[in-house]
Amino acid sequence: MNVLLGDVSLKTGQPQNALQFYQQALLWLLPAWKPASVGAVPAEELLYSENTLTDALTGKADALRLLNKPEMALEHYMAVFMAGRKLRAAFFIQNRG
Repeated sequence: MNVLLGDVSLKTGQPQNALQFYQQALLWLLPAWKPASVGAVPAEELLYSENTLTDALTGKADALRLLNKPEMALEHYMAVFMAGRKLRAAFFIQNRG
C-alpha cells in the first residue's frame, strides 16, 4: 500500500511525501534493516527477490532524484539492480528445475 501511495505522491508532485511512503514500505519489507537516515540504502545481503521491494527502491530513488539528491538516488538505483539480479536468479532456478 505504501508503494502505491508513494507512486501517487510522485505523480502529484510531492516527492518529499513519496520519499516517506517508500521508506516506510522498505522498513516493512526489510524488518532487519535499521537505517541511520532516510537517505540510507539497504545492504545487499538484506535484499531479496521481490517485485514490491524493487518498486519501493525505484520509487525512493526517483523521489531522491526529484529532491536534488542525485548521489543518494544513484545508490538506490544500484540497489534496485542488485535486487533485480537476485530476482532473475530465483526465476532462472525455478524455471530450470
